Amino acid sequence: MLYEFGRCRLEDTQRVLTREGQRVPLPPKTFDLLLFLVRGSGRAFSKQELLSALWPDAFVEEANLFIDAAHKAHAKFQQSLNILGGQVGPSAGAA
Repeated sequence: MLYEFGRCRLEDTQRVLTREGQRVPLPPKTFDLLLFLVRGSGRAFSKQELLSALWPDAFVEEANLFIDAAHKAHAKFQQSLNILGGQVGPSAGAA
């Protein structure tokens, strides 16, 4: 599915994020987190939901891994996406 927000496009099947047509490299877990958040646009998630979605088969030390991942994801959003307000969801032309 294709998701569009601001000047960005996120293609989940090919695992590609582009901004203004340029590919934005993301580490795998950062991409997973972005996709999870985009798919759940408009709702808040608990730490347990995020941990279960991103690390379903692993024991995760919250104090280390969760905080590190959240900080990295937030920094990447700020740097790579220049977060733009507005709706995030499937592209009107996506099927």
